[in-house]
Amino acid sequence: MRKVSLLLNLAIIILEIIGLTIALTTTGKLAIQYYTEQSNILALLASFATLFFLLTKRKPTKWLLWLKYTATLGLAITFLVTIFILGPMFEFRYDYLLFHGSLMFFHTLCPIIGIITFIFADNLGKITMKDTLLSLVWTVGYAIVMIILNILHVLSGPYPFLRVTEQPIYVSILWTIILFSVTFFVSTIMRWGKNRIKTSRN
Repeated sequence: MRKVSLLLNLAIIILEIIGLTIALTTTGKLAIQYYTEQSNILALLASFATLFFLLTKRKPTKWLLWLKYTATLGLAITFLVTIFILGPMFEFRYDYLLFHGSLMFFHTLCPIIGIITFIFADNLGKITMKDTLLSLVWTVGYAIVMIILNILHVLSGPYPFLRVTEQPIYVSILWTIILFSVTFFVSTIMRWGKNRIKTSRN
């Protein structure tokens, strides 16, 4: 699967660069306050790192596993939030959310290919519960920072569910519980799936 992993990670790099280029040329800047942009940039870096280890034939390190795991989780959450949260909020405009401009790369192509690559192609070692917990740090950190910035009125959102000063506190608490629970569940499913695939090949 080394060659498959190499080709898929190269594909992710190319698609991410195309998406970032479209975003830059259409808006003039990257909206890095968005989880979408951050997760895709992280995925780009993770694929570059994975490609380096593959081309140099070095044994993958634990930090590479954490980086790729965290980045792929970010892509998975991006895809799920787009489908199940942003879709209904934006009148089910999936034609725009999934296939318009850079969103086609950030919301659709890179998440789908990224998840497939991590679970089925990348050979980064067995994932433990500790790895799963560590994969949550970046997502949890993003949420905490954005909530604080909303409380301080430095910015609004950027997602509707992060606008804690514009909604009842129980709504914010409910959103927090739902999103953190879903993130942990998705990360756990990814660990289970990847370990199962790895075991079946051994």
